[in-house]
Amino acid sequence: MAANYLVVGDKVIHMMFGLYLWEWFTSLNFDWQLISGKKRFKWPLTFYFLNRYAMLICAISYLILWDVQNPSVHIDCKFLFALVHLCGSGSLGLASANLAIRTIAIWNQNIYVIIGLTILLLAHLGLVIADTADATKTAELQVYGSDTAGCVNASTGDWLRIIVSATLIIDFVVLVLNIYKILQTSKAVYGDATLFKYRKQGFFKLSYIVLKQGVVYFLLAFSSNAAQIVILSIPALRPTGMNRIFILPSYIIATIVACRAVRDLTNFIYDGSEIHVVSTTRSGISGNRRLNPARSDVKSSPIRFALETEQDGVLVQMETISRNDSLHVKSPIV
Repeated sequence: MAANYLVVGDKVIHMMFGLYLWEWFTSLNFDWQLISGKKRFKWPLTFYFLNRYAMLICAISYLILWDVQNPSVHIDCKFLFALVHLCGSGSLGLASANLAIRTIAIWNQNIYVIIGLTILLLAHLGLVIADTADATKTAELQVYGSDTAGCVNASTGDWLRIIVSATLIIDFVVLVLNIYKILQTSKAVYGDATLFKYRKQGFFKLSYIVLKQGVVYFLLAFSSNAAQIVILSIPALRPTGMNRIFILPSYIIATIVACRAVRDLTNFIYDGSEIHVVSTTRSGISGNRRLNPARSDVKSSPIRFALETEQDGVLVQMETISRNDSLHVKSPIV
């Protein structure tokens, strides 16, 4: 039975590693556009880069731990386990952070939302550090016979299970905040019109994209992380280390979906040349005008795109976006 698990695990790990390498290489053009200045870089994209490259380091380190079984090859087990746990568990938090940033933008940088999400993410970081310390402390190299060796970790995986559970909680909170605010704003601007019905028009198009990405991310991340929690909780698998086989796939799935969401929204924003806005008051829509991003009265913020409240009490809402790669639209990621 153990041998069958190991065979399945070996195939899954190498398949997921290949999938992430393919995803990483095919999206390098986006990274280069930001580095070269073709797309404007703003600080929230730091989390995007950290997420991508932390996951790459984790995947490579994990594969070394899994594949290197020659006693003559010296590997530092403690260092590799530290990389896997720090970069891997950290990538879960960074994936959540990428979605949390756009949530802050949707809520127009509401101080309570900022404080709440920041506390959750900092708590997640604390758990990652504790898990890394625990995994490093119990890691060692064991030799099996004359021709086989491997790194083992005597950790029970309790910290990792807590981290994955915390990630699920953060992702759920972010999803609920996104859905509530987007639907609330859509109703305020367009009345009883449904978001799905007008998903290709103006503000609804942007809202629909953000909402769809959030739901897709949550469903995929929830499925993979929930499966990981179940596997980590099976006592019979702990002595063999097979309870850790599906850690890498859950990390990779969350990272791929979160980074794709960032790229898709950035590319959508940069496909626009002009923004039409709807001015609304408490009585409803009162006018439609074109917003010039170069105007001095438009605040430059790296994490605003959903709502702006002007001094005269008029609510400005993004309506449509058309093509111009040089435009810098207020958003959480451009």
